Amino acid sequence: MEGDSSTMRILDMNEEDTYDKEKIGILQKYSVYFQWCWWKRPPRVTALFLGSYVLLLAVIIGLSVHFNNRHYYAETMLQTSYKNLTKEKDQLKKNIEWLKSKIKVNLALNGVAVQSSPYGGVQASNAIDGERTSHYYSGSCTHTQEDTNPWWRVDLGDVYRVTTVMITNRKDCCAERLNGAELRIGNSLENNGTTNSRCAVISHIPAGETKAFQCKDMEGRYVVVVIPGRAEWLTLCEVEVYGSHAVSLALNGVAAQSSLYGNHKASDAIDGDRTSHYDSGSCTQTKKDTNPWWRVDLKGLYRVRTVSLTNRGDCCPERLDGAEIRIGNSLENNGINNPRCAVISHIPAGETKAFQCNEMEGRYVVVVIPGRAEWLTLCEVEVYGSHAVNLALNGVAAQSSLYGNHKASDAIDGDRTSHYDSGSCTHTQKDTNPWWRVDLGDVYRVRTVSLTNRGDCCPERLDGAEIRIGNSLENNGINNPRCAVISNIPAGETHYFQCNEMEGRYVVVVIPGRAEWLTLCEVEVYGLPTVNLALNGVAAQSSLYFNTKASDAIDGDTTSNYHSGSCTHTQKDNKPWWRVDLRETYRIRSVSLTNRGDCCEERLDGAEIRIGNSLENNGINNPRCAVIPHVPAGETQSFHCNEMEGRYVVVVIPGREEWLTLCEVEVYGSPTVNLALNGVAAQSSLYGNRNASDAIDGDRTSHYHSGSCTHTQKDTNPWWRVDLRDVYRVRTVSLTNRGDCCPERLDGAEIRIGNSLENNGINNTRCAVISNIPAGETHYFQCNEMEGRYVVVVIPGREEFLTLCEVEVYGSPTVNLALNGVAAQSSLKGNRNASDAIDGDRTSHYGSCTHTQKDTNPWWRVDLRDVYRVTTVSLTNRGDCCPERLDGAEIRIGNSLENNGINNPRCAVISNIPAGETHYFQCNEMEGRYVVVVIPGREEFLTLCEVEVYGSPPVNLALNGVATQSSLYTWKNKASDAIDGDRDSNYLSGSCAFTGNENKPWWRVDLKDVYSIRSVSLTNRGDCCPERLNGAEIRIGNSLENNGIKNPRCAVISNIPAGETKSFQCNGMEGRYVVVVIPGRAEFLTLCEVEVYGSPTVNLALNGVAAQSSLYGNRNASDAIDGDRTSHYHSGSCTHTQKDTNPWWRVDLRDVYRVRTVSLTNRGDCCPERLDGAEIRIGNSLENNGINNTRCAVISNIPAGETQSFQCNEMEGRYVVVVIPGRAEFLTLCEVEVYGSPAVNLALNGVAAQSSLYGNRNASDAIDGDRTSHYHSGSCTHTQKDTNPWWRVDLRDEYRVRSVSLTNRGDCCPERLDGAEIRIGNSLENNGINNTRCAVISNIPAGETHYFQCNEMEGRYVVVVIPGREEFLTLCEVEVYGSPTVNLALNGVAAQSSLYGNRNASDAIDGDRTSHYGSCTHTQKDTNPWWRVDLRDEYRVRTVSLTNRGDCCPERLDGAEIRIGNSLENNGINNTRCAVISHIPAGETHYFQCNEMEGRYVVVVIPGRAEWLTLCEVEIYGSPKGKPML
Repeated sequence: MEGDSSTMRILDMNEEDTYDKEKIGILQKYSVYFQWCWWKRPPRVTALFLGSYVLLLAVIIGLSVHFNNRHYYAETMLQTSYKNLTKEKDQLKKNIEWLKSKIKVNLALNGVAVQSSPYGGVQASNAIDGERTSHYYSGSCTHTQEDTNPWWRVDLGDVYRVTTVMITNRKDCCAERLNGAELRIGNSLENNGTTNSRCAVISHIPAGETKAFQCKDMEGRYVVVVIPGRAEWLTLCEVEVYGSHAVSLALNGVAAQSSLYGNHKASDAIDGDRTSHYDSGSCTQTKKDTNPWWRVDLKGLYRVRTVSLTNRGDCCPERLDGAEIRIGNSLENNGINNPRCAVISHIPAGETKAFQCNEMEGRYVVVVIPGRAEWLTLCEVEVYGSHAVNLALNGVAAQSSLYGNHKASDAIDGDRTSHYDSGSCTHTQKDTNPWWRVDLGDVYRVRTVSLTNRGDCCPERLDGAEIRIGNSLENNGINNPRCAVISNIPAGETHYFQCNEMEGRYVVVVIPGRAEWLTLCEVEVYGLPTVNLALNGVAAQSSLYFNTKASDAIDGDTTSNYHSGSCTHTQKDNKPWWRVDLRETYRIRSVSLTNRGDCCEERLDGAEIRIGNSLENNGINNPRCAVIPHVPAGETQSFHCNEMEGRYVVVVIPGREEWLTLCEVEVYGSPTVNLALNGVAAQSSLYGNRNASDAIDGDRTSHYHSGSCTHTQKDTNPWWRVDLRDVYRVRTVSLTNRGDCCPERLDGAEIRIGNSLENNGINNTRCAVISNIPAGETHYFQCNEMEGRYVVVVIPGREEFLTLCEVEVYGSPTVNLALNGVAAQSSLKGNRNASDAIDGDRTSHYGSCTHTQKDTNPWWRVDLRDVYRVTTVSLTNRGDCCPERLDGAEIRIGNSLENNGINNPRCAVISNIPAGETHYFQCNEMEGRYVVVVIPGREEFLTLCEVEVYGSPPVNLALNGVATQSSLYTWKNKASDAIDGDRDSNYLSGSCAFTGNENKPWWRVDLKDVYSIRSVSLTNRGDCCPERLNGAEIRIGNSLENNGIKNPRCAVISNIPAGETKSFQCNGMEGRYVVVVIPGRAEFLTLCEVEVYGSPTVNLALNGVAAQSSLYGNRNASDAIDGDRTSHYHSGSCTHTQKDTNPWWRVDLRDVYRVRTVSLTNRGDCCPERLDGAEIRIGNSLENNGINNTRCAVISNIPAGETQSFQCNEMEGRYVVVVIPGRAEFLTLCEVEVYGSPAVNLALNGVAAQSSLYGNRNASDAIDGDRTSHYHSGSCTHTQKDTNPWWRVDLRDEYRVRSVSLTNRGDCCPERLDGAEIRIGNSLENNGINNTRCAVISNIPAGETHYFQCNEMEGRYVVVVIPGREEFLTLCEVEVYGSPTVNLALNGVAAQSSLYGNRNASDAIDGDRTSHYGSCTHTQKDTNPWWRVDLRDEYRVRTVSLTNRGDCCPERLDGAEIRIGNSLENNGINNTRCAVISHIPAGETHYFQCNEMEGRYVVVVIPGRAEWLTLCEVEIYGSPKGKPML
């Protein structure tokens, strides 16, 4: 055998197999012969060989018998010979059996081969003829034409678990042709099998050689070799496939189904028989059930890779269309609520189709047909996978305390016995926050944790426990991220909790917030080992130091001594960087760095980890995963990246010169899945024989004539769309542009994502604008987990051809949070329950819907059981009757149960949902625990057939912050006790922060970065003194002046009851510091928990385009938006002008944003005073280089090298300008950062009207989201030549309008719009023309868009009118930007002169405009009757609206007055008058302008007569007195 490596390889031998010289001798002599005998020749030849051997023995035995009496000696010799021969025969048999066990069977030999095309007379089967001869002309190699994406495929005849594929390359020519080929394995023939999972990429096989590729038990029937992305000849001289037969796990399972039809049983689908004729008796069938289901119990937990279904062949294959495969551990709703593996679009009659489930874990596999009544017939269900391994069995357990003789390890002994006295359950003392923890010994991706509760006693003790998973032992591991909250596990039962591949070494079970015994009878942990993706990557860095290489940091060696040769090292570079190319896009969960151990650990301080798909600036411009504060010498630290997507991982030390040393970089994550591959594509038109689906065929080939690019006609606003078939959270979209021609056609295209098909999906939210993609290149666009089913690419505003060579969409499925919620509603009708709307069933026939009585303001509510950031709510309306009942309903989201949750902030108003349809409503990450649907203002039946809620858990930013406070009460108290993740409200538990009794006590958390804060939650002390927190304020901002107390105020805390937690909405206020202060008195400040929820701010300037008044040296305006705050001028990161008069710098953000904050970094090495007196200007105008825009701030002084933030209060604009007015000066800026959010065009959801119609133009053409200015494009509205022509949009609610933009006609007559006026208000009098004027339009040049500032004017109606002449009014687009008005009265306290019946003063501020007396307040017939609301603070009141009684007596309110001020003298009637009410018709709402009158009290009084005062609703709109005016 020595030297015969090929034989060793074929026999799967190693050195341990060579101990027996005799055995090896036989193998040397017969190995090739046995190959010939055992698999190269028929079995009968082998039988002949053995038969001859036995016949020889028989002859010898016969001769020995014949000479028995005559030749005793001969007999003895023959007996000896026989024994020897028998011994040799037995040894030969043993050798044959041993040899057979070592032989790998080449599965391909019995397969059937096909390929993309034939070349000459060669056949695809030449590659599976068992012959490795590599000379093409020997006739044993296959060969295709020069195809685009040529492929070869072998059908193995059944599903196998493939361990190895061996490929022999051509020797006599052209070995490089095979470079870049891919091996694909799976059960699909879609796209000729090339979309199956990839086993390997063939980098290179030398000429004539055979190379083995490990496929790690990938399952499949088809093995495909394909050369993707180019035209090539594909030549294969031999393909060998080795593996073992896959066994269907279902064969040993137990089947059940929703009903039985005839004599068929559920088990007929797992009998191992694919016969598809129903009458054969091998198919199962249900009755015609609603949502029929079939389920197999695999009897254990498995990681399911593939499920195959065989459809009925003799009839009705369409019945299975739309069925779903569900896999998991739950039997709730018969297992239908488990996660979905696949949706079955169609299986042809009698065929078998395989569905990839990506190792989903579960015990139950369910097939269900949702949403209709149907027969479910399955002729065979096959399930392939592997047993899930309980990782906890090899772990090490610990817990907070021991009770009796029980140990923490009792919970990981593999025994689910739930009787405590059996000795298999662990038990703690009655601890505060008791915990149990298992150390898995390594980091795993945890999919599932199961807990077995105690069965003989006290199962409720485990209620509210939490499962935490991570790599930290801080606070005994309790601070790790949460996988699940355990609501209840019945006595003795085992429940499973999905952890979605959370990464961690430690799994912790903790009961937070109370003293309790913790008993666990078994904890099981299922998951996968983490794979270090960096090991297969390619590393580079900014420079090399001596003989180190960038790859030293990805060699798998964490040795931290530099001289060991395993650490990389750069020169002392400015901004040194290191980068690994992972070779493909991954979703990165964590990055681990090992720091140098023998020297200089501080060098890595402040380094950043960046992840993304861009190589711009060496990859440094990619999004940031983490900032490294410090990694101790020789240690390894992990940084969580929250599944950021990218191909490149970069470590950079920004802002200084430094050596960068990394001893190991580890990257953990998972491959991204291109969601578009399974989508359905459409487009605005077809060009030639191109199809929309060409852009989602998995082929990035960019040459149009290759047939892999889609193409439209030259359309106006051409579009392409993919339906992902379900709602996803889209992180990234990549586009491949045409390479052989015309790449500029795609310039200015937009990517839109959402759930709407209105305007072909173009009205969905914008992810990105494509500035330019060079010919043939692929660019990635970050969409930040935007939710939607449809991804649209559109070229707006011009006629163009749209060509896309590939569109890829990466993201993750959305989780319907409502499925695990608890529902309630205002009343029940019949046998319907509130939970019917969250059963996962969209069936719109009444039987699956919830229904209330005909209530006034009927409501339905789901408790999500925790606070979430809600992105989308979908409602399915009743289909068989009465869809109009839901018109006008509102969706409310928040944390309050006041008024049954109806007082929470509003997400959306439902105008109309057609019968049986499902509509989606965007809620923009509103935070709340409760989602409410209410029909306000009328009596109605409320019917909901399904409510789905999508979002994500909010991240408590405070947990990673640094806390300080004004003083400590005792040495045991720490400010950090309020951010320890523990809401325990008993002071003595040690989890509450506490100051001394001092004047203006304060507590502060530094979040370590600037965030957009949505809400802050405070937990008050429960065992004493809750009133101490009354009047405290929450302050948020970036300033540490006066300990942060001077930052803007988010909220005033009126009262938090003892031990309770209250949330305060901060509406996206930006800041690094959150401060709680008790102003104006001496007090103890006690906080038991502070939670801060929000999201990282995005520096809008990074993607902007910069310009400035002049250039100094080699500095560019863009140096101020390079993401680098380095303040030394000579570092090259600061911009600089000449000494100009009024020098300016400007960034174009490329779109209109609501700017909250602008941060400037001043020069640090010289001359900081130059920036004194500079101004920040924001707006949409380029007049005077943008300097004429509105001022955000004046910069008094920024110390050398420092960064200061300036609040701009959501000023709207595209341009941010820094100017030094009034003197000649050098302007130097080392960094400008701009934070805000996209401005929302309120007009898009409005209803338009106008004075007349011209031709086929509609008023709505001006709010279609299309600025195309050519009249004949069909996107401009047009009136007749009217006197005072007008156009109006109803925004459907009152808004504070900041700006209005108008796009004028471009092909003709722009002067027609000269002198037009924009009017805003709440009145429809004179068609809205009498509302307040925002602006007069002097002139808008042809085709241009101009912006007009309206300074937060309040109104529901925006009107454009040309006053004083006859004219045509043409508007090509009207955009309205602003924010909802806040009704200040809702949080007020009401009083009145007297009470009538059971009416209360608060009935007028309940948020309900119902004008029937039942919802209105009412006084006695008093002289000068009055009603008053205390707003609890002083406001600048802009508008007061009153709703009059509708069912009687509207004249009673005639002559009433509205008074506003700060005095309670004469019950507030002596305050200043805002308005006199002449008359409000019955049931109507009228608005009264108060012009920012200041006051705390708003009073309605009927002076000078005795009268009843009835008010059905009072609404007050304004702003806090201290808020600066825009």
